[in-house]
Amino acid sequence: MSKPFDRELYDRDDAAKEFVITYFTERYGFLVYVNPDQYGIDLIVENERGTFELEVEVKHNWRGKRFPFQTVHFAARKLKFAQHPDNVHFIMLNHDWTYALLIDGPTFATSPIIKKDTIYTRNERFVEVSVDKAMLLKLV
Repeated sequence: MSKPFDRELYDRDDAAKEFVITYFTERYGFLVYVNPDQYGIDLIVENERGTFELEVEVKHNWRGKRFPFQTVHFAARKLKFAQHPDNVHFIMLNHDWTYALLIDGPTFATSPIIKKDTIYTRNERFVEVSVDKAMLLKLV
């Protein structure tokens, strides 16, 4: 069972997309914009190598630089965005938006699926990515 849609959480984390847009635009000169497909992946990124997609998440129980777990979890429903893994990345920001983990599509697409209980759901499916396969980004 997946987590039901929560407008308050969505609105709070939606600002993280704007932050990521600013980061990649100012830091790397990429053209980044919100995907016009409201059911699609969060962001579209264009650079000299082409276009790729970026899904943005915030891990609220991660503060500071060090990620406190050995693995990072994304809802398995996000696998639909990795059907063309070479053109997609997944980014998990910490609570303060000072650091992020960046995971490439092939790593995401080939990571195991686990089931776990959350504060919102029971037995929900997640993609489990080893933290050592993620790139740590300093955002500020």
